[in-house]
Amino acid sequence: MRLTIEVIKERIVERKLFKRNRKSIEVKILAGLLYYLGLSLRKVSLFLSQFEDISHESVRIYYHKIKEVLNRFPSNSKFDTVVSWIKSFMMFYNWVKSLT
Repeated sequence: MRLTIEVIKERIVERKLFKRNRKSIEVKILAGLLYYLGLSLRKVSLFLSQFEDISHESVRIYYHKIKEVLNRFPSNSKFDTVVSWIKSFMMFYNWVKSLT
């Protein structure tokens, strides 16, 4: 089974990992995914601050809440796979933003 952004979102919503939803679930997933793939907490927060105001501590909290869902994502993925994940996430995120 291939793990996609939609599947990750469904699993997170199904498990009710986040009690509050001040930030969108998509941003939380992207923060956890980028940190899981090796970016530092501060670099992830700097990147995501272009979309929403987010601190490096928030990134750490999001990662620890969703790391069991992300463990199915292979950590030794090729760079092209990671880039395609991020591109698909950004398309999904922009689509969700256009609905609101």
